[in-house]
Amino acid sequence: MNASLQDFDTKCLGLMRKYRIPGASVALVSEGQTVFVRCYGYRNRKKYQAVLPDTLFQAGSIAKSLTAWGVMRLHDRGLLDIDAPVIAYLPDLRVKSSQYEFNKVTVRQLLNHTSGLMREDYYGISMPSNAFQEAVFLNPRATGNLTLNNEPGTSFIYTGGGYTLLQRLVEQLTREPFHQYMQAEILFPLGMRDSSFVRSQAVQEKVSVPYGIWGNSLRHRSYEESAAAGLYTTIKDLAAFLEMNCSGNNEAGEEVVSRESIQAMHSRVQRDIPYGLGYYIYTITNSTKIVMHDGINIGGVSRFMLLPKKQSGMAVLTNSNNGFGFVNEVTMDWLESIVGTITDFYREKLGLSRTLPFVLKHLAGSFINSLKY
Repeated sequence: MNASLQDFDTKCLGLMRKYRIPGASVALVSEGQTVFVRCYGYRNRKKYQAVLPDTLFQAGSIAKSLTAWGVMRLHDRGLLDIDAPVIAYLPDLRVKSSQYEFNKVTVRQLLNHTSGLMREDYYGISMPSNAFQEAVFLNPRATGNLTLNNEPGTSFIYTGGGYTLLQRLVEQLTREPFHQYMQAEILFPLGMRDSSFVRSQAVQEKVSVPYGIWGNSLRHRSYEESAAAGLYTTIKDLAAFLEMNCSGNNEAGEEVVSRESIQAMHSRVQRDIPYGLGYYIYTITNSTKIVMHDGINIGGVSRFMLLPKKQSGMAVLTNSNNGFGFVNEVTMDWLESIVGTITDFYREKLGLSRTLPFVLKHLAGSFINSLKY
């Protein structure tokens, strides 16, 4: 390990202590290849089980980026047109009565959060630590309460509801549960062989315990709406995903989706909307383009960030509600080592100024909602 990576490793260790993170893992990609993978702390502190490269974390909304790959693969194969109305593929779909016409909502608009659907957050269902999910199709009731609040295509409203509709759409077209399609057609071909969109028994054996802000262990949560929030992944798998975003080819030299589809996913839907298809898109100092996504679930904060032109990227997974400070500082240290000093303006733009109160506000609804289960 060179001196700069050693310094980065030391910085991460210090930040673990600063933010009282039980467990985390970090990966760096340079020139399209993984150059750094480090694991810190414990996946289960009570049992003294260390975080390892194959330790699984709940990655929250990073699931949306992988889901976009699943949808674009169907588009590349001619099984759907992302500019076609969603209703063409889900003719029996019903949403609540609205002044706007749902038949105008396209698949592309679901991918880039401009469908006009109301904001929909998912908090999961609390589960015993030894429980796992059975393979099931998405319950149609999961999308039965969606409301169209804006004219389709006119505004950006980040919502998990659109991705839950995409989950139903994938299941409708493939005639198999979403997680099975994603495992066979996206995760395995990408080299993400330990990752999963369902809490199987195999996942249960490797998944990290989630921890609260006081270091208390929390109950695991299951997400029926897995396309929006239900990805389990490891740091080595997330690094493989970053490599694939850089090269477009997997280890066998195969395209999982076309280069045109990757370019579409990495491009803003409109100049004033910071989102592509499954990714946040920003431009910062020296016209540097950033492609990224965060994930926040109860008991974990995660992020990946990619600089496509520089073929560089980073990924962080944590198992703590305290993770945002750690993730932000790790991100800043890495990003400034490549592009130089980041001004406060760009820090705010990238969400790198967010602190624990932001996470607590986000999780407050999670706690209240969790009382229902």
